Amino acid sequence: MPCALNGVRAARSDWAIYLDATAQTFEPIRPQSPRDIAMPWGVESLMRAERFAKSIVAGVDQLGGEEDVATLIAAVEERLIPLARIDEAVFRLLVVKFRLGLFDDPFVDAQVAAERVGTAAAVEAGRAAQRRSLVCLKQPTALRGAARIHLAHFDSDGAPPDAADAADAAVVRLSTPHQVLHPNHFFGRLQQEGDLDFKEGLDELTEVRSLAARMPTTAVIQMSRPAIVANLPPLLDGLYVDFGVADDILLDVLTGSCDSDAPTFRCGTN
Repeated sequence: MPCALNGVRAARSDWAIYLDATAQTFEPIRPQSPRDIAMPWGVESLMRAERFAKSIVAGVDQLGGEEDVATLIAAVEERLIPLARIDEAVFRLLVVKFRLGLFDDPFVDAQVAAERVGTAAAVEAGRAAQRRSLVCLKQPTALRGAARIHLAHFDSDGAPPDAADAADAAVVRLSTPHQVLHPNHFFGRLQQEGDLDFKEGLDELTEVRSLAARMPTTAVIQMSRPAIVANLPPLLDGLYVDFGVADDILLDVLTGSCDSDAPTFRCGTN
């Protein structure tokens, strides 16, 4: 990953390419740590000092994710890496840092930061972007005339929900279907994998059916990954997709209380 500034380039390697790859089963029996994700592909037979040397001599100036100074020193002392190459790498890295001003003015001016971050204009621009990002897959008919709306899975500090039995309509937030298929893999336990559709038996689908049987219901899916939603529109009065929208903005759009002249959502067919 090269970084260039005014003609001076500095290159950094990927992480974990210098670690020793250990024998692993397809499904580890214990949760993996960062050191279990070694990727020394093509140089598995080399010692760590030799891997350091091979990459540095090839032009890498910064070893990604490495703090093993002792091995680097050993590689230089064993003459696997010319000292001139170390000097060149240090020069490249320091030139970039100096030209960025990191040594002349290393600290953030707190007063300037407060004046520039979170301004009213910036907040309003962000909120407007959230409104425009909403996607309507099926436009609701019952929400704008409802006196009482039951809210399911909204933040507790948002609009207080009415009791479902006394409500005229409901809005339920849903997450995208997913499974944890590789709980012991380092990345697998952090990622959403598996099915994309709202299968029978899924808690979200069961909740939608229960609400829709009692009142007109609009669902809002937080689309953190692709989803198959073909079986939802027949159950629902309305269906939206959001990509990270605050509760109050979402409710403004759904109930029509926001500025009617502002572009608030994109709507598909019913």
